[in-house]
Amino acid sequence: MPEPIDTRRHFTGMLAGSAARFGPLAIAILLAPLLIRTFGEQRYGAYVLATSVASVLLLLDLGLGPAAEKLLAERLAAGSTAEAGVRGPRHGRRLAHRLSAPLATPLPQRGTSLRPVRA
Repeated sequence: MPEPIDTRRHFTGMLAGSAARFGPLAIAILLAPLLIRTFGEQRYGAYVLATSVASVLLLLDLGLGPAAEKLLAERLAAGSTAEAGVRGPRHGRRLAHRLSAPLATPLPQRGTSLRPVRA
């Protein structure tokens, strides 16, 4: 017997999806007059042009990123680390550790200087 459909869950998912899609558009429409007043017409035009060019460049990915992730995952799942460009089974862990190490460094205490201390 199939599970009953949770309409409340579907409704909240639909609302969240709509907010994620139309929220940035509403914010852009509401902020446009403020940005025009703050930047001026010419600088706002340059801002819109720059953001439009950046958006178009993001579309030029043409799906190469997800395709590379898929192929890499397939190679690693099949155990062919040589084709995936991995040197050994522990290499991935070491690389992940190196990449995450800057994120794990503690933040300075409140009131301390960020400048290096001279010896």
